[in-house]
Amino acid sequence: MGMMPYNKKFRLHRKLTATQVSKKSIIRFEPIQERETLRFLKQIYEDSNSDTLQGHLNQFAGSIMLRILYNYRTDPKKNDPIVDMSKQVMEDFSKATSPGAWMVDLIPWLKYVPTWMPGAGFKKTAEIFRQHLLQGIEVPYDYVKEQMANGNDDVSYVAGLIKDLHRKIDPEEKSVIGWTAASMLNAGTDTTGAMLYSIFAALVVYPEVQKRAQDEIDRVVGDSRLPSFSDKDSLLYVHAIAQEALRWHTLAPMGFPHLTTEDDTYNGYFIPKDTLLFPAAASLMHDPNTYHDPMKFKPERYFEPFNEPPPTDVVYGFGRRACPGRYIADQTIFLCIAQFLAVFNIQRAVDEDGREIEVKYEQLPGVIARVKPFPYRIAVRSEKHRRFVI
Repeated sequence: MGMMPYNKKFRLHRKLTATQVSKKSIIRFEPIQERETLRFLKQIYEDSNSDTLQGHLNQFAGSIMLRILYNYRTDPKKNDPIVDMSKQVMEDFSKATSPGAWMVDLIPWLKYVPTWMPGAGFKKTAEIFRQHLLQGIEVPYDYVKEQMANGNDDVSYVAGLIKDLHRKIDPEEKSVIGWTAASMLNAGTDTTGAMLYSIFAALVVYPEVQKRAQDEIDRVVGDSRLPSFSDKDSLLYVHAIAQEALRWHTLAPMGFPHLTTEDDTYNGYFIPKDTLLFPAAASLMHDPNTYHDPMKFKPERYFEPFNEPPPTDVVYGFGRRACPGRYIADQTIFLCIAQFLAVFNIQRAVDEDGREIEVKYEQLPGVIARVKPFPYRIAVRSEKHRRFVI
């Protein structure tokens, strides 16, 4: 949807999506998120001595989105064809949107060159990317249709849309359902995994934040159970950690581009129709006029006496192009952080002499800015907490 012009088809995409992933609608997905989060915790426990946190987070984010969108279950110990398709599509997207990678962006008339001519290799590449994308749309959609025919799916996003139409779906509606589901899978898996990794980086760099969050969890929840969505309104500091991560590590530094639909003037600047505008989200999120000490990770900035504005209205996009899966992402991130901190400590790694290795937060360049891998160690907080993951 992010690449579509604003027209009738775009409005249909937004309308159908909103029926399934509104704040109210996503409540039905909470049991899925809780089961997948517990599975993630057990994977971390079994693999806590290896440097695989980033991979586990990506797998966790993908598993949740696959269950929500298609009621499709994955085995984290095996390669999965639909997961592989999603990864391939995101790799293609990263290559396709890389600035300066394609000569046709600099010399637009090259689009008229026949495919067989030298210099037109981008057309062959685009066709390969297109086939990957279509496969990533059609295969999981067909899986849902088969499951519904067997009476095995009545909760997923795709199944919900098919049932809501109460009739035979026309080709345009099938296309919209398939495209919106695939878009949320590809975008949601990649960004949620990357955002969670940035939160763990913050917890290692700022151990006092981790300690304060665990104190809150122990006070509100205790050690007889894991935090749940019902605790969210009481775990204000944990929720603030998720909010601060969205601001501190602005995942899409330039935001998502918009195209002007008519001539405009802003503060004396003339902006012609069809101008590509980037919202510079990272700059907005680190503006010292809005956020004090903007380069520091400070979840308390959202409480008294600061009451600084939450970042969600910026980082999830603006207006009609706001991220449709933002409520799912918020819920997933909150539950993952709350349950992880209830069970585990994540700390700086130590060298051969037992001294802590200094961790420096660094961002890698890209359309999606990722955190540079960092050394860490993970341990269960106590024997009482171990029982949740064995």
